[in-house]
Amino acid sequence: MVMAVVQPVLDLVNPNEGGSRVSADGVEYGYAGVMVDPVARVVDLFWVGEVAVDVQRMLDDAPSEVTVRVHPAKFTLFEMLDAVDRVVGMPIDESGASSSMISAAGPDTSGNGIWVEYTGTAAPDTVAALAARLAKVDITTVSVGQEIQSTARWNGTAPYKGGGGYYVGGLICSTSFPVTSNATGTKYLLTANHCFPSDTTVSVSNDVGTWGIAYTGTGYRHPDLDAALVRPTTQSITPRIYHGTWSTANLEIVGAVGGNVVGAFACADGANSGVHCVEIDQANYAQYISDQGSTVHGLVRGHVSVGSVVVVGGDSGGPVAYPQSSGKFRAMGTILGGYGSGTCPVVRYSTTKCFTNVVWVGSVTISSEMGMTIATG
Repeated sequence: MVMAVVQPVLDLVNPNEGGSRVSADGVEYGYAGVMVDPVARVVDLFWVGEVAVDVQRMLDDAPSEVTVRVHPAKFTLFEMLDAVDRVVGMPIDESGASSSMISAAGPDTSGNGIWVEYTGTAAPDTVAALAARLAKVDITTVSVGQEIQSTARWNGTAPYKGGGGYYVGGLICSTSFPVTSNATGTKYLLTANHCFPSDTTVSVSNDVGTWGIAYTGTGYRHPDLDAALVRPTTQSITPRIYHGTWSTANLEIVGAVGGNVVGAFACADGANSGVHCVEIDQANYAQYISDQGSTVHGLVRGHVSVGSVVVVGGDSGGPVAYPQSSGKFRAMGTILGGYGSGTCPVVRYSTTKCFTNVVWVGSVTISSEMGMTIATG
């Protein structure tokens, strides 16, 4: 219910979750962030200046069961995202001699500045001082970060739906959502870029044989989103994802594409371990991925409070989605990987990569930046 209030606002003022700095209608809005409490049915919106009339109208239309609160903010989301781009990947001592670096940063949801995480042994005060000089906005928190490591109910015979597993070389990965190119009408399956060699066109297969090709080059591979496209040999896709344990073939309809909001719930649905639902901790952030040698934007992360494993190796590229009141699912992202080691659960294929935190790239970011429309029904 709370996302029914929030989504129209996100569609207007924050269409790309970290992509384009232009709002949906070209207006410069004062939007800073939003948090939700789905259980208490509370929406907290953070805004610089007076709330725009069209946005206020959306808030006024909220159901009586939902409490909407508006709070003043210091910086707009776009100001904070610009600051994030200035700091991620920077060495702590500006000479570059130190092995410490700012590994991740993201907008503070309340609009008070940006948070930063770093690797290495630098003192927090040193990190905060450097980050403040580079960012030109306030630094709200500084902490030692963790490296993201690359990681579906397994269904190796039906590749034209999201959440299926596939083989590429000696690895396994997962498909995310079926998509269509806005420019050409060609049909693809979304997955993770790190599943493929960066400079090679490769065939992908399943338990019954080769079913598609992942081409190299611009338009097919997007390292800064960790997104890639697999073109099915048969141009046939359906707006459905597998949902359940890796051994089930339950199918759910993708009904909409939605944004990611701190406090909301989402379910990672990788092919090697199945569904694991989490609470979103951070959204719209960026992180330098050392084993990929690039900064990935539009990231979201979440965990479950008990510390259970929520993503494993082989889940990479799988869908992140959540059920709507209609019974259909909202497409929220594509799994990149995770961090925080945990005891591996029962999986389709043995792996030692098992993490208590899952990281994904927002669907709105991927579809808008790649010029793709996620198939819905």
